[in-house]
Amino acid sequence: MPPTDPALVVDHERIECPSDRITLGQMRKAEPHLFEAEFLRGGSAAQAEAHALYSIELRLAQDAFDSALGLPKGKSGFDREWWVEVLDEAYQLYGVSCGTYETRELVRAIEFAAASQAGRRGRRR
Repeated sequence: MPPTDPALVVDHERIECPSDRITLGQMRKAEPHLFEAEFLRGGSAAQAEAHALYSIELRLAQDAFDSALGLPKGKSGFDREWWVEVLDEAYQLYGVSCGTYETRELVRAIEFAAASQAGRRGRRR
């Protein structure tokens, strides 16, 4: 169950995520099947893909935030490395990253931003 105390939740709006740079044009060029008519009738596969990427970024941010506050990690069932691999594949596919090293740096930036928020909140207590 997610924490109900707002002080225990990372402010996602204040974190710049690499997926923010992915355009529909990049997605359409890399995966045109996501934009075919049968997908668009029942809901957008592109929207689902974008939501999945953003959800992973937010999960990593929250884990870094929790860690900085000394809270236990969430029970996602997958470890951080697995999530980074998923992001790496997508970031390279959509032109956000040139390779695994760059993806890892992008993920570290997300985590640093989230941990910094936790540090600021911890000082207020």
